[in-house]
Amino acid sequence: MRDMAVLQLFFSEFMSEEDLVTLARDQGRLYRERLAVYQGIAAAAGEDGIKQRRMASVHLGIRMMKACISFWDDVAKHPPVP
Repeated sequence: MRDMAVLQLFFSEFMSEEDLVTLARDQGRLYRERLAVYQGIAAAAGEDGIKQRRMASVHLGIRMMKACISFWDDVAKHPPVP
């Protein structure tokens, strides 16, 4: 994944636990915002005919956002020790 927050996590031994928790909470918030956008697109588009294929990428995005939310929420609750 090319993501600045993941890179920051990789080098997180150079930040305080408080900063790491803040990073994780901020990422959770951002992914929740993206999830809401993707869910709005899915709801507006419906699922008839050709749209099912086109919407597959949106459904992938929804799943990815949910996985990222789960990951960052876990980091915020249980920050890895350096």
